Amino acid sequence: MYENAYNILMQTPVGVKYGTISFNVTDGKISGEMDMLNHCEPITGTIDEFGYCHITGQIVTIVRNIDFKATGRIYNGNLNLSARGERNAFEITGVPLKNCTHG
Repeated sequence: MYENAYNILMQTPVGVKYGTISFNVTDGKISGEMDMLNHCEPITGTIDEFGYCHITGQIVTIVRNIDFKATGRIYNGNLNLSARGERNAFEITGVPLKNCTHG
């Protein structure tokens, strides 16, 4: 079971995409998964004591796989990330997922 789970939405050039991010934090290291576009992919990163984080992962689309790096903050129950892929930048926001069953 993941300790942290969020319903997320990602603002992309082709519209809003919905999914979830679930992860654990151990000694400032993030390890988990992002479920988006019917694909669940691993994420890794770091987070400090104030909630500032760096996360990397991959988004799998019908056309291609997009490696991304995201920076932002997880604070007061909100997740706010600015992510950059090879070609585009996009915003990811989230709120806590209730009754988490991931993991």
